[in-house]
Amino acid sequence: MMSKTLESSLLVRLRQATSPFHEAIEKHVDVLRPDLSSTEYRHLIERFYGFYAPLELRMAQVPSLNVACPDYARRRKTARLEQDLCALGLSADAVARLPRCTELPALATVADALGCLYVTEGATLGGAIISRHVFTILGVTAATGCAFFTSYGDERGAMWKGLGEILNTVSEEPNKLAVIQSACATFQTFDTWLQHE
Repeated sequence: MMSKTLESSLLVRLRQATSPFHEAIEKHVDVLRPDLSSTEYRHLIERFYGFYAPLELRMAQVPSLNVACPDYARRRKTARLEQDLCALGLSADAVARLPRCTELPALATVADALGCLYVTEGATLGGAIISRHVFTILGVTAATGCAFFTSYGDERGAMWKGLGEILNTVSEEPNKLAVIQSACATFQTFDTWLQHE
């Protein structure tokens, strides 16, 4: 019953509003190519790190986010990306010197942060497919450079469902619109960053 309620509410509106941006990123991040090289994969993880690291720092400063999303600390991915980069051959100093995105979405309210989380958490859903592909093509496991894409493991579905339940608590229409606008802005800035060299 709950899932039906969720499907008829904010999650559906988010999916519809962000669909074009999601499709654009998938075109620009063709990680499922059969000829994916280890260099290309490492570069992709570097770009993800350059976006997630400053974004998660900004999200952590949003007042009351930990109240709205009590497990936010568990949902942060920067440490996993750092782990991947070190496993893929970068030193800690090299990781610290990687370029970081400065054109981030505005994150002033809990609604803004929840819209952003919709995007960053959604990235974990495809992680099962991506991690299998990366292992098949490159032999990379969670321990050797694919911790980010294997986030949550068997709990992936439960974590996504939990975020859906949190989003379902957003009741006022202005806040729902703020969540949707933030999700769209996050997708747009992420796509721009991934294309930027």
